Amino acid sequence: MSVISIFCVIMVIATVMALMHLNGQQLGVAESLSLVVLIGFSVDYIVHLSADYMHSAHVRRYDKMRQAYREMGVSILSGCITTFGCGFCLFFGNFTFFIKFGTVICSTIVTAFMVSMFTLGSFCHIFGPEKNFGGLFAARDQEEEDREEQEEINNDSDLVQVVTNIQKDASQKMNNLYAKLSTLEGSNEEELSLVTEEFQQMKKDVQEEQNEIKRILT
Repeated sequence: MSVISIFCVIMVIATVMALMHLNGQQLGVAESLSLVVLIGFSVDYIVHLSADYMHSAHVRRYDKMRQAYREMGVSILSGCITTFGCGFCLFFGNFTFFIKFGTVICSTIVTAFMVSMFTLGSFCHIFGPEKNFGGLFAARDQEEEDREEQEEINNDSDLVQVVTNIQKDASQKMNNLYAKLSTLEGSNEEELSLVTEEFQQMKKDVQEEQNEIKRILT
């Protein structure tokens, strides 16, 4: 997209300079100052359309450019009218500098508007950036996104595995305890006391494992 935009800006500058040459203007003080302003006016409209095109959430070129026209077209047209009106008022000045400066401004504004709305739009419709096409860092960004996504999946898998192992260990301990309790019918008080202590320790371990699972999940 940057290549298309730069080409359009060069086209505007070359067109205006050609008009100045056809008008018989030499490169003097007034023309030099006008060329400085010329570059700024040449970039303005093209950059607005290009930025809106690139930030569009649509996939197809047609939809991207239509959104750029819809969102920025009115603003660009309004700016063109107001700036052209300001430049047109300079034609009524008494100094030659004002007339030359007004000529450059009006011709630049009209040329920049035509190039941005028609030439840039046509180029974007034909071979504008679409998906990862035309982006200098698109492939690299896509690889980084894929790698980060894969790392996130691996981390989630490791987390699930840890939680599953903790739950299995707790379940195994509880099953062993229940099996031992089922064999204590008719046992003496000493054995019951040992099993009670083991049960309390088991309860404490299960609580710690549950806290560990909560910590991992958060």
